[in-house]
This record gives sequence, C-alpha cells and structure tokens, in this order.
Amino acid sequence: SLVLQRHFSRMDISFISRYQTLSNADLDLGTRVDRTFIDTFLRATYNISDKSSVESRFQNEIHDYDVGSSSVTWQNENFWDYRLKPKTHLGFGAAFGRLEYQRGDSQVFERALARVLYSPTQKISLKAKVGLDFRQFDSGTDTLDPIFTLGGTYLPFNGTTISLEGSRDVESTAQNSR
Repeated sequence: SLVLQRHFSRMDISFISRYQTLSNADLDLGTRVDRTFIDTFLRATYNISDKSSVESRFQNEIHDYDVGSSSVTWQNENFWDYRLKPKTHLGFGAAFGRLEYQRGDSQVFERALARVLYSPTQKISLKAKVGLDFRQFDSGTDTLDPIFTLGGTYLPFNGTTISLEGSRDVESTAQNSR
C-alpha cells in the first residue's frame, strides 16, 4: 500500500493505492484462482465553514483473474456534510460510475446516499451510510438495490483501535452471470 496525505488550511487531500496478489480458492468460481487487485483512491475534503464541508472521492479498481472475468471499475462519490451538533455530522451525496467486464455485460451506475457520524465520546464513534444503487446493464436490464454500511470504532488506549463494520454493497465478481 502507498498512502500520501496533505493538509492545507481548509482542505485535506489523500491518495491511497493498494496492490494485492492472491492465489487461493475463489467461492464464485469454485476453484483455485490467481488474481491481482489494484485499487486507487483520491479524496479531497474542503471545509466551507466550521459546520459544513464538501468531499469528493475518485476510485479505480482493477480486478484481474487468470480464469473468470476480470473487471475495471471507475467511480466518483461526492458528499456535502453538515455538523448538526458538536457530536453529530450528517451528509448527503451521490456517486456515479462504470463497471467494465472483460466478458459479459458492463454496467453504468448511480447512487443516492446519506450518512451520519456520531461521536458520543472521544473514544467512541459510530457511523452509518445508506443509499440506493441504480444499475443499467449493456443488455438493457436495470436494477435497483439498497446498500448500507454500519460501523463503530473504539479507542481504549493510546495507539490501540478496535473497529467493527458491516455492509451490503454491489461488487464485481469473477463470475459475471449477467
């Protein structure tokens, strides 16, 4: 992984790139598979005022399988966040992207999103993101799916972080069945 971050007076910019090579059983394909994942993220957050900010994130995911269907995803996610109370932040956003398969239907997608971050203490934070995923497949099929992420973080000691997160999302797979 490569992580670069820069903080300016009102803006934060971060770049993350991960490279991963795996060789193990894949449940989607039912066999041992060699695969390479390259994920790249660029995020910028601009603080408009003490209570509001905007965030834009660009993401590229390359999933290369030696068998099955490799894929490339491009996505842009944008949020407007507002500090409702000192411990509560509320945000609304939208995402747009394209998922291209080596074999099978490629997809264009849009997402309507909302998120909340609640920090009752300096050591505990809870987050939730919910939305709808609209997909249009090259074959003419359209889908609408609910998506969400729920999570929490606890900082019991200096230098120790415990996090738990669960989600339902629409992801690419090596077995493109559409």
